[in-house]
Amino acid sequence: MKSNFLENLPWHDELAKKTATIEFPDYRIANAHIHTPYSFSAFDSMDTLFRQASQEESAVLGINDFFVTDGYETFHDGCVRNKIFPLFNIEFIGLLKEEQNKGIRINDPNNPGRMYLCGKGLDYPFSLNWWLRRKLKNVIRENQNQIKAMIGRLNRLI
Repeated sequence: MKSNFLENLPWHDELAKKTATIEFPDYRIANAHIHTPYSFSAFDSMDTLFRQASQEESAVLGINDFFVTDGYETFHDGCVRNKIFPLFNIEFIGLLKEEQNKGIRINDPNNPGRMYLCGKGLDYPFSLNWWLRRKLKNVIRENQNQIKAMIGRLNRLI
């Protein structure tokens, strides 16, 4: 198993000494919230994602997939290859029925009752204890059941 990717970084005072003579740009391009093909994504592959990030001169990228951490290793390795600093995140979607029925919008302007929850700054390599792994598998299964139901409804319409 890989060790934590931050373990080999120097402490801030040592890093400051090592970089004291380097002239850094005023700002760097960062996108801390991207979805990959491991969940739901505009990118058809991880290669496409990194090609675009490199063209945009991104210095920081944050993987932010729905319900899964399956892409973390590929994402980490792609970031290292492309000299991009990786951030590890996860996103969950919830539905609050009472708020939905009342038309209350939480953090989705078009869907009352829908709520997005993001976990930021997760560890890499990522691991959960058995109980949390089981809970996450249940969330993924329920999400897949919902997607299957939506596909079934769409198929009946067309």
